[in-house]
Amino acid sequence: MVDLPNGIVTFLFTDIQGSTRLWEQFPEEMRQSLRRHDDLIEESISESGGIIVKPRGEGDSYFTVFSLATEAVEAAVKLQRTLLRESWSPNTILKIRIALHTGEADLRDGDYYGTVINRCARLRSIGHGGQILLSQATYELVRDVLPPGITLQNLGVHRLRDLQRPEQVFQLNHPDLPGKFPSLRSLNAIPNNLPQQLTSFVGRDREIKEVMRLLNTTRLLTLTGTGGCGKTRLALQVAAEVLEQYPDGVWFIDLAPINDPSLIPQTVAQVLDVKEEGVPLTETLLNYLRYKTVLLVFDNYEHLIVARDLLSKLLQHTLPTLRVLTTSREVLGITGELVWRVPSLSIPSLNQLLPLENLTQYEAVQLFIDRAVLARPTFTVTNQNAPDVAQICQRLDGIPLAIELAAARVRVMSVEQINQRLNERFKLLTGGSRTLLPRQQTLRALIDWGYNLLDEIEQRLLRRLSVFGGGWTLEAAEFVCAGQGIEQTEILDLLSALVNKSLVVLEEQEADTVRYRFLETLRQYGKEKLIAAGEAAQFEQRYRIYYLELVEAIDSQQNILAKLEAELNNLRAVLVSYETTEAEVQEQLRLVLGLSNFWAFCGHWAEGRQWLEKILSKDYTYPTATLATLMNRLGDLAIRQGDYRAAHSLYEDSLNLHRQLNATAEIAHDLFNLGTVALCQSEYTLARLLYEESLQIQQRLGNLTGLPRLLFTLGVSHENQGNFEVAQTFYQESFEIGQKLGDRFWMAYALSGFGSIAEKLGNYELAQSYYRDSFNIRRQLGDKQGIAYSRNGFGSVAEKLGDLARAQLLHQDSLQTQRELGDKLGISYSLRFLGSLAERNQDYEQAQSLYKESLQICRELKDKLGATLAFEGLSRVLTAQRRFAPAIKLLGVTHTLREALGCPIIPVERDRHQQMLHTLKSVTDEHTFASLFAQGQAIGLEEAIDEALKTAFV
Repeated sequence: MVDLPNGIVTFLFTDIQGSTRLWEQFPEEMRQSLRRHDDLIEESISESGGIIVKPRGEGDSYFTVFSLATEAVEAAVKLQRTLLRESWSPNTILKIRIALHTGEADLRDGDYYGTVINRCARLRSIGHGGQILLSQATYELVRDVLPPGITLQNLGVHRLRDLQRPEQVFQLNHPDLPGKFPSLRSLNAIPNNLPQQLTSFVGRDREIKEVMRLLNTTRLLTLTGTGGCGKTRLALQVAAEVLEQYPDGVWFIDLAPINDPSLIPQTVAQVLDVKEEGVPLTETLLNYLRYKTVLLVFDNYEHLIVARDLLSKLLQHTLPTLRVLTTSREVLGITGELVWRVPSLSIPSLNQLLPLENLTQYEAVQLFIDRAVLARPTFTVTNQNAPDVAQICQRLDGIPLAIELAAARVRVMSVEQINQRLNERFKLLTGGSRTLLPRQQTLRALIDWGYNLLDEIEQRLLRRLSVFGGGWTLEAAEFVCAGQGIEQTEILDLLSALVNKSLVVLEEQEADTVRYRFLETLRQYGKEKLIAAGEAAQFEQRYRIYYLELVEAIDSQQNILAKLEAELNNLRAVLVSYETTEAEVQEQLRLVLGLSNFWAFCGHWAEGRQWLEKILSKDYTYPTATLATLMNRLGDLAIRQGDYRAAHSLYEDSLNLHRQLNATAEIAHDLFNLGTVALCQSEYTLARLLYEESLQIQQRLGNLTGLPRLLFTLGVSHENQGNFEVAQTFYQESFEIGQKLGDRFWMAYALSGFGSIAEKLGNYELAQSYYRDSFNIRRQLGDKQGIAYSRNGFGSVAEKLGDLARAQLLHQDSLQTQRELGDKLGISYSLRFLGSLAERNQDYEQAQSLYKESLQICRELKDKLGATLAFEGLSRVLTAQRRFAPAIKLLGVTHTLREALGCPIIPVERDRHQQMLHTLKSVTDEHTFASLFAQGQAIGLEEAIDEALKTAFV
């Protein structure tokens, strides 16, 4: 791999005579010539010492970097001469245009980014085929050291399409190259009034292309979005990009300073330099524009929305070559209008820790860094402040204006301080550029502008919606926000109006449910307005009641529990909103109990456990039955996390309380849970005793609801001990009762049990079928833990069928989910599966590391069967490494463990085990083998784990 130069470098951009045609549109003869052209460029550049970073599209353009500007100049001349001398196809005349620009390189992930290379691309775009252009920066470096025969011609100052400062452009001349070209195709060449921008345009490559595409499909395109999202800047950049398509001009008409709608025609006329001719001005404008190919860019139309007549007439009475691009927070509602919402800049997720070099791929981060450097040139992003930069961009929703205002604060504050003070963002985010409109100089003023344009009833709804800590549905808004001046039947139309005015975001539809949300900045603004109106207490209480009733309505319905996932941020907001009064503690208790099944089912184990422990720690006397329930639900989360000691203690306490109450049905629930703790620790006899006692009680009570899981876990205990026929019977009963009850959760687990038995018996096709049926149900239910186990099943079958690459991906995916969940038992499974794959790939060091990590977890969980499997994996690794003595000792350890557990080696693993055994016996004499084996048998489990981890074995 080539090491790319850093620091100050010279960029060289090439492309074929400015053609914008797609590769697929070229005839085959042309394509062959273009491929030859590519080969010549690569060969010529490489010989000149340049490094081609990557082609920007086949047969289109090249991006090359040189450490020295003089090398780039020589390469450009050589390249043009080479192409001129080449014999091309009879119908093909190939010319390339070249631009050279020098600046500080922004090197990331093996590629260059930033304003320097964008500037070079802009410079190239104004040239003609066969022409070589230099920027002022490159000219200054080479003008006194030009190679023989080369001269530089000053072409004057030209505005480029990045809309930044004009560029002094120079043409490189050489006797062997053509020297006469048409005028440069810069912004100077086509009529326009696009304003110069004082800062660079960051990101938005995809958005620019999409808006350009849409502009070719409609005569009126409206860019909408919340205030500060970058509508104006995007519209200007698109206008600059499409300039050549409009020979009669691209005209920017800023409506922000206009308060009287009747002044719009005068404003347009002034921009176009059109004078009245004794007829109404609108008619004069129509006559002037009727046959022109022109683009009109109307900016900030939202406050003049009533003045639609001029636009309608322009579109009706001119040729289709006239196009209109508008920016507005509100849809204009004109026939033929195409609306496109400008998204926020891309932001990193707070749930994902990213390396510094990956963080800068996000547009919001790029913008923050760019503007922070303008504010303080010594500013840099480090490993220490990168998390705060990411959080600032995320908390500001990727809104460009908010990010620019925050970045400006690095003059006087650290990034950490800025992040900490974002809770007071309307005080912090002030002091924008004085060249901006007053409402764009502070975030509050910008939002005030949009809020003040609303009707009073729209303002009222916006305030009330701010109680939602996350998104909301129409039903939630109708329950929480109706009343006192807003009828429930009005909510939909009002909500639609706020969406059209870019104050509320309409989210993607999922499962036939439409959701709405605020950007966080708007939510905080609305909350301030709600408090000022004296409505906060009332509507926050309605908010709490709505979500409490929602949770209690679906508390134990596994088929729809996952629907609460979309409401997670609202549920969290409600939980922390309760005060310490007895009534609110009671409500909070109801919500925590209602959510406990959701936390367990949907994988929020740590969060749920924290809330249950917090409730139990309150200075409050709970009824005995409630206390027992809290302990039981807390135990359910502890066991999922592999904290078996805590789970056992909680279940015991719950059992004792239920016995005091003589609550027979609940006692059967406690006995089952204690049995599951025993099962997880490979105590099969104890587990079955507890399960059977629970089963007898439930059968006596006629309680079917708890039977599917009880029968399934009984099946697991028999399967682990090799009693496959008995296990199959239990799984079948579990499936049938689950089917009768509509309990798809345990139906899925029963199906996975069928698959596991089929796999262990070597029937991989049948196993795959069962695993697939189980996976489909788990995916529909949103059972994250179950989905991870399904992937383990698929991966295990793939390994046995020899598809190691697929198995690797499946187990790694499963391991990632299990780590996110905190599922220690699942983590230990996946680590052993990955260890086995590493073995088969003969990566014995990696296999050993994975088995050891699994072994550490097994010791923590007291999972004896898991430890046995890890030991056997280590023994195979040691055998492959020809470390026979410790391998034999480990076999002695596993033999003792399997005998104690009553767990034989499964059928499909017997050949692998026998092969290892045969190898070990063939390399040692009988007496030595027996002695080492006996030494292993005499070692206890804890001692064996200690020795394995301390490398006494390994």
